[in-house]
Amino acid sequence: MFPFVLRNFLGENDWPPFRLWTDEYLAEKLAKGQCLTVRIGEKTHFRGQVLHEHQCARHTFANCAAMLRWMRSEGHSDEGSELPSPSSSICPNPSTHWAYLDYRDVLELLEQDEAERVDWTLLGVIPPAVEAAEKGEHWRDSTVWIGTPGAYTPCHFDTYGFNLHAQLRGHKRWLLFPPTTDNDDDTHNQQRLWPSRLPYEESSVFSALDIVGGDQRMDPDMSVWPLTVGPGDLLFVPPKWWHSVQCVKVKGENASDSEDDNSGCAAEACISVNKWFPAPGDGRESAKEALLKFMMDLFMGSGLLNAEEHLCPMECNSMESSDLDELAKLVEVRLENAAVNNEKNHRSMVGVLDGSAAAKRPKFSSDSPNPSTGEGGNQLNFFYTKFSSHPKKERIEPIKWKQWREKCEFEDECPLNILQGEKEDNLMRNSLKMELLDALGSSEVLDALLQL
Repeated sequence: MFPFVLRNFLGENDWPPFRLWTDEYLAEKLAKGQCLTVRIGEKTHFRGQVLHEHQCARHTFANCAAMLRWMRSEGHSDEGSELPSPSSSICPNPSTHWAYLDYRDVLELLEQDEAERVDWTLLGVIPPAVEAAEKGEHWRDSTVWIGTPGAYTPCHFDTYGFNLHAQLRGHKRWLLFPPTTDNDDDTHNQQRLWPSRLPYEESSVFSALDIVGGDQRMDPDMSVWPLTVGPGDLLFVPPKWWHSVQCVKVKGENASDSEDDNSGCAAEACISVNKWFPAPGDGRESAKEALLKFMMDLFMGSGLLNAEEHLCPMECNSMESSDLDELAKLVEVRLENAAVNNEKNHRSMVGVLDGSAAAKRPKFSSDSPNPSTGEGGNQLNFFYTKFSSHPKKERIEPIKWKQWREKCEFEDECPLNILQGEKEDNLMRNSLKMELLDALGSSEVLDALLQL
């Protein structure tokens, strides 16, 4: 099963977020009366270094309108374009820094009547049985992403679910790598991408390689599926596919862009919405995630790991408040549920064991219906069968990594200024300890432990 994109699919279906989410609409509706905190990164990037969420500076805007004004002031000297960051000594400027409002639940940012407009049933991607069971709740668990050119999510794969990504504004470049299988030429992709569970984030396996910077440690013969999505596109990412995602500016994105794209005009903010849908085998993966959290809590308690270096920020509270007995019980419950139906999606409860708010918002809600049998239970097969021959479908052609590097000339095409750098210091420190912890957190070891 391979990824593909449905070009201009959102416009063809007159999807409300694609039609409505202008700057004016977002300024009025998004986070109404609330501050917005974004993560900040420099546009100067040293090859070989991966900037994870916990390493980013932060800035808080008074409202969405202020955030969008800053994002669109790239290359200009507008008053207020330089902003002091409370978490660092830098003053981020849109000409030298990128900003990302990422992984935000739609209900966190919009009132419910507006959030309900993120209606996936209007796109026909949900099986009728599931649509009927969800009783109008199909908008829940949708996630909002707003960033400027250069903003990126480090290469990773999600341990459960499949992903539908709707591009509303701007452009994103996706570099996709297949999971380990016995049926393709890339049987060792998992190891070739240096998988790691550190920094720890529930359900995310990161690559230790710097994909956006064209890491020279990458296997040159490895295949990559490259794609740039634009306004109106819907991208399908199958389960466990690696993906490195970056907001980019393409030539002609703004009417005022010069032909050589050196006008210095601001790029439109990159805005997208995605949702993870259940896939076969999610029950087993959910149990493995519960076991890994149990192990990470033990590592934290023993001093092998610390929150500042090894946890993504949204995981810190859950680690500090978790009860190991409850975590152990959660592993047992998830295993029992998976045994009943190994294709059922068991919602992540990490971070809500004591009734507090989840440290990381689960990909699937714990309170929405989930048919697990019959036609409605396998949403992945429904979507793939329905849309794999759709007239709007565009196949993503693979290319060898070395050819991709040569074709795209990273230094010129990347929105970041790529500089040659030494291997990041923290990759060298305590390497034996990191290798041990990564080995213990690997899928194979977790599977073996669940058999005990």
